[in-house]
Amino acid sequence: SGWTQILDNASDVEIGPTGYIIYATKSDGTLWITSSGESAAAATYGDGTSSAIYLYWKQVFDNVTSVSAGISYSLLLRNNGTIWVTGNGENGKQGLNDTTNRTSWTQTGFILPAKVTGVNATDGTLYSKVNISWTADPDATQYDVYRSTAASTKGTAITSNLTVTSY
Repeated sequence: SGWTQILDNASDVEIGPTGYIIYATKSDGTLWITSSGESAAAATYGDGTSSAIYLYWKQVFDNVTSVSAGISYSLLLRNNGTIWVTGNGENGKQGLNDTTNRTSWTQTGFILPAKVTGVNATDGTLYSKVNISWTADPDATQYDVYRSTAASTKGTAITSNLTVTSY
C-alpha cells in the first residue's frame, strides 16, 4: 500500500529488456543485482552462477560507472575505462572473438583512453594557424582534433585518425 525503499544511495538502475534482471549502481560505484531467475536472464548474473532467484539485492561488482542489460548478456563500464561482459556469447556478441557463455564478469580488453594531457599550442606567433601538440596516451592508437568556439562544447572535427601527437 505504497512505495517501499529497497536500496540506499542508488545512482542508476538498469532493467533488462525482459524484466527478469535488475541492476543498480550505487554512488560508491558498487553494482547490485536482483532477479526473478527466469531462464532468459540466467546467464547475465555475473556472479558465477547460471541460474538463481534473488529475493534480495546482491553486490556483484565494484568501481562501476554504468551497466547495460541485454536479453541474455550484460556489459559494464568500470571507473578505469575497462569494459566487462557476462552472459550469452552467441554470435560473438561479447566482443571477445568467441562464442563462449560467461557466468562471471570478463574484461573485454577494450580500454577507453584517458583524456589527452600535456596539450601545448602556439601563442599567435604563427600567421593564420595554430600548432598544437600533446603527450601520447599509451592506450590510444589514433587521435581526433576538434575546434570549438564555445567553452565546454565538443565543436567540429578538423582532422581525424592522427597517429602522431601534433597537428
